[in-house]
Amino acid sequence: MIQIQPKTVWPSPNFKNKNYNFSTRFKFCNVEQSYFNVITLSVEWETPIPVSSSEYYQQLHDFYFTNDEKNLYGSKIVKDIKVYR
Repeated sequence: MIQIQPKTVWPSPNFKNKNYNFSTRFKFCNVEQSYFNVITLSVEWETPIPVSSSEYYQQLHDFYFTNDEKNLYGSKIVKDIKVYR
């Protein structure tokens, strides 16, 4: 994600275990547009991410992708990637 960076990031908690995010959705548009039919990059993580760490940045940056999120997610191992609209 160096050439094109997402504008927003949306952690996806698991319904069975709400303490961890097993995947994260990255979108390439502003928050207002992200509820519509937009390109989404969904990343499933090898090791789930604690909700507390992603929730902190989510509240701090209002879902926008900043260097903080880049540092958080950039060090994680990807299990699977899906791109959809």
